[in-house]
Amino acid sequence: MEFTRAEIKEQAKAQLKGKVWMLFLCILVVAVISGIISGVASALQSAGSAVLGTIISLVGSLLVTPPLTVGLVMVFLNVTYGEEPKVGTVFEPYKKCFGKSIALTLLVGIFVILWSCLLIIPGIIMAYAYSQSFRIMIENPELSVTECIKESKRIMKGRKLDLFVLQLSFILWILLVAVTFGIAGIYVYPYMQLTETNFYHKIKAGGDQEGDYNNAATNAVTDIIENVANKVEDVASGVADKASDALDSVADKVSDAIDGKDND
Repeated sequence: MEFTRAEIKEQAKAQLKGKVWMLFLCILVVAVISGIISGVASALQSAGSAVLGTIISLVGSLLVTPPLTVGLVMVFLNVTYGEEPKVGTVFEPYKKCFGKSIALTLLVGIFVILWSCLLIIPGIIMAYAYSQSFRIMIENPELSVTECIKESKRIMKGRKLDLFVLQLSFILWILLVAVTFGIAGIYVYPYMQLTETNFYHKIKAGGDQEGDYNNAATNAVTDIIENVANKVEDVASGVADKASDALDSVADKVSDAIDGKDND
């Protein structure tokens, strides 16, 4: 592999300087909004309003959380390009890629769940294959949901185990978060996210080069799983792309209506 874990970790530490608190605030905003939605839904269900609680939970999971999650990915991508983190960036997907955020989240989630239902290992392998889809969507807004997934699979070919080992290398940091009752997370969570974002930049630039843990056995297994996945994905992807376009169209109309009222 043309880069090392130590290299991208050091890069992340340098990028974190002076930005830790703002990055943590961005993470906190997403966590609080998601937590409020979940709490309200649970309270309503406990109070006997099961239907209303379920509706709020579904609306939150489908329409609120996905764009916020994509917004958080945007924040970390911006930092790797030398920009300052801003809380406002978290909400940008509502205007820039609302439909795609939802469609991509649903499609990736459905695919991973389906594979996990068959066997847990294929589910894990495909989750890593899809792991760069959101970063690709943000950096390439002209790509469809389907194309983002395919590109993620392409750049992650031979890299899945590299990412797994990279994540595993944070185990002591995660233990530190646990023993400090979450306080260390103020530094650790942004550090981990920036490291993974730097990993994305490296494999994106490296194209089809092989990873450190690439070998014939693992390639054979993943190729079989991905070939079957391609056929399953092709069936669902067309529907997802149309749904994404429809949601973006609705979001644009709502935005135009709000802008019109503001002008009045």
